[in-house]
Formats: sequence, structure tokens, C-alpha cells
Amino acid sequence: MDIVELEKNNPDAWQPHPVFQFVFNRSYFLLAHALEDVIEAHLNEWEKMYGCVKEAASFAIRFQKLLVHAVEKTGRKAVILIDEYDKPFLDTVTETEFRLHHKAALKDFYSALSCCGKYLQFVFVTGVTGLGEDNILSNFDHMQDISLDLSYNGICGVSEQEIMDNYLPEVQRLAEKRNMPEHDCVAKLAEMYGGYRFSDKEDAVYNPNSISNALVSREYNYYCQRTS
Repeated sequence: MDIVELEKNNPDAWQPHPVFQFVFNRSYFLLAHALEDVIEAHLNEWEKMYGCVKEAASFAIRFQKLLVHAVEKTGRKAVILIDEYDKPFLDTVTETEFRLHHKAALKDFYSALSCCGKYLQFVFVTGVTGLGEDNILSNFDHMQDISLDLSYNGICGVSEQEIMDNYLPEVQRLAEKRNMPEHDCVAKLAEMYGGYRFSDKEDAVYNPNSISNALVSREYNYYCQRTS
């Protein structure tokens, strides 16, 4: 059963919420003020969007005010999405001064989340390292790590069944171009792009970026090597 069926009797299920998405993977954090520039750009955009007057205050205070204003204006709690939260630390892993600066700045900024819990619908954070490694979200201490949670086993990949249900024409075109039987084509896709597991109980999933590129280009290549 898909999520649409699960929520079909819930009139509030598809109502829009104010969404604040922080994207850290577009910047290189060994540049001076790179972190501040990213946060400032996000806050400026959202303050204009929700008609929140910019003040001469810290990022944390501005974000707190923005959250409260957006929730009161829309009547719905906010959703926070933080993509690659640890990118500032991975970029500066050998540069102690930058790393300590980013840690202090982000820990202060994220403290806004712990102060505004009643205004939040949910917070979703992605990253390569565990949430506790840099301790920057310690003030927001009721987060749940779902990295290896059985309930979310397929959240970061594509199952073979999903490929066959939704991309069968693309699989057939790939097989035709490579002059392979369809079952051999599927086996090759599994060999190159499958095998990712996020628990020890469920089926493995395929890398979404690689499988999409392979089916579109009809070529078997190592697409993950081209994303850095």
C-alpha cells in the first residue's frame, strides 16, 4: 500500500507546511566566510518569502524569529531539511582552525531548533558521518538516527521490484542496445549498482543516481565516480 492510500482519509495529510531546506553541498568551506555566506543567503531568501523583517542579530536569533513568523503566518508547523550537515567539517578535516570555527558557528545556529520545538513538524538531517561525531546538534537531543532502521531500509535506494515495475521499457532498451537477454541485463545492473543495505533484514537496494544514468544513457559506467 502506498502513502496516498494510507492518508486518503486524513484531510490534513497534504496541506503545505513552511519548509526550510539548508543545502551545504554547493559550497567549499575552506574559503573565508563560506559558511556564513551560505546561511545568510538562506535566511535572506526566507525572510523575503515570509515578510519577516531582517534585524541586526545573530543567525540563530534571526532563524528563531523566522520560524515563529512563518508558523504564525501559515498556521502550520515548519519542516526543517538539512542536506549534508557535515560538509563544512569534511571539507576542513585537516584544517583545525576552520573546523573549530564551523563547529562553533553551526552549534550556535542549530540551537534555534531546540528553542523552537513547538513550532516544528519534523526535522530531517542527512550526512556522511554520524550525528554525534561533531556534537553540533547536541542541544537538539531528541533526534532519532534512522540510518540502519529496518522501517526505513529502502529510503535511500531503489529496489529491483521498483525498477521492474516502473522502468521496464528503459531496461528493455538497455538490453536491446547491449544485445543482451533481459534477465542478463538486470543481473548486470544488480552487479554494478545494487547491493546497498541499510539493515540486515531486508533486500538490498540500487544506487538511484547510477541506475538512473545507466537506464537513460543505456551504458554501464561508474557514475558515482563522476559526482565529486
